[in-house]
Amino acid sequence: MKYITCRFTVGISYLLVYRGEDYKRAIAKVKELDAKVKKEKDMIVSIDKRKAHEKKVQRLEEELKFANQAMSGPKFKLNIFVSLSYMVAYYHLSNYVYRSAVIAQVPFVPVGLFKAFVRRGLATENVQHAGFGFLYTLTSMSLKVTITKALGFAPPRTEYSVWDEQKKKSEKYAEKYA
Repeated sequence: MKYITCRFTVGISYLLVYRGEDYKRAIAKVKELDAKVKKEKDMIVSIDKRKAHEKKVQRLEEELKFANQAMSGPKFKLNIFVSLSYMVAYYHLSNYVYRSAVIAQVPFVPVGLFKAFVRRGLATENVQHAGFGFLYTLTSMSLKVTITKALGFAPPRTEYSVWDEQKKKSEKYAEKYA
C-alpha cells in the first residue's frame, strides 16, 4: 500500500515540479554554480590576490545557496499537499482498516514515548507488537526517498553546505569575541 502511495506522490511530483522548465533551469544553474565553486576552490592563487579570490568564492557560494533555495521552492508547496494527503490516507487506514490490528513485531522492547508510538491503537499485552502508524511512518520515510533517487528526481549534490556556513559564522563569532 505504501509503495503505491509513494509511486503516486512521486508521479505527482514529476507532473507538477520535476518536468517543469523552471525546475530544469534551476537544476542547470545549481550544477553550473557548483562547478564554478569547485573550480575556484581548487585554483591556486598568489598571496596578493588571495583576498579577492576568497571574496569571489564567497560570492559564488552565496549564489549557489540562493540557487538551491530557488530549486527547493516549488517542491515546498507540493510537499505540503503531499503531507496533507498522507494525513488523510493515514487517518482513513488507521481508523477503519487497521484498527487494533497487530501489523508487525519489533525485535526490541520500545521505551518511553517511543513505546506509545509503536503500540498506538493496540490492545495486546505483548510490548513488542507494532501498530499500523509505526510501520506506515517507517516506510514513508524510507520509500519516498528511495523512489525519488531511483527515478532520478533527486536534486544534485553541491559543494555548498549549511554546516560549513554555520561553522564559518561560529569561527567569525569566536574570533570577534575571543
